[in-house]
Amino acid sequence: MNLSLRMQAVSALVREVDCLADVGCDHGYVSIDLVKRNVAKHVIAMDVRPGPLSCARENICEEGLSEKIETRLSDGLEGLAPGEVQAVVIAGMGGDLMLRILKEHPEVLEACDQLVLQPQSEVARVREEIFSLGFAIDAEDMVLDDGKHYMMFSCRNLTTCVEPSDNDAFTRAAWENPTEYRYGRFLLFEHNPVLKAFLEREYQKFEDILSALHAKGGHEERIIELEREQAYRREALSYYEM
Repeated sequence: MNLSLRMQAVSALVREVDCLADVGCDHGYVSIDLVKRNVAKHVIAMDVRPGPLSCARENICEEGLSEKIETRLSDGLEGLAPGEVQAVVIAGMGGDLMLRILKEHPEVLEACDQLVLQPQSEVARVREEIFSLGFAIDAEDMVLDDGKHYMMFSCRNLTTCVEPSDNDAFTRAAWENPTEYRYGRFLLFEHNPVLKAFLEREYQKFEDILSALHAKGGHEERIIELEREQAYRREALSYYEM
């Protein structure tokens, strides 16, 4: 089984749990890894597509883990009963779809202590809206895998985490800065090296674009838009100077 760097990082964020749902499980590699490392005692591997689910079932069988990992055809969390799982992993799908899946079944989320999410898009929006679901981010990671950058984060249920007075990272007020929504509060404060390299590359790339646009003249609206984005990158890079 070849677990990509992206999925290794996702799996590494999961805390020990009795039963976990791997939503959009694809080939089932994360489910297998979590059980083999004794992080999850039982996993429900779920996918809306019969093809990938069949492939996951074959991989699970080959690893001899059919008793610990069950597969279910399900659209998001639809195939879960309330209280059946204490953690949910959703990785490799767009942020809007991810939020739709989470919002459709609050009765499932109520019993979950942890969500581990890796959105492919709308990352800032997922970070911002996670509070409305009763969760707050408590850990993040970022990796460069096969030439692409991926962000992933763990979210803790606010009804079961420490009191906000003990750790302000779990409060909405701690996430007021839009730069932190874009690039990750924990990634920035922990000086994540992958994020730093990404920011430096993007900053220089767009500085070159801005220089070219200024030289040509015109393009005022585009220049304003790019300079606004550069301000976010500049502020993000300033965290590494603290």
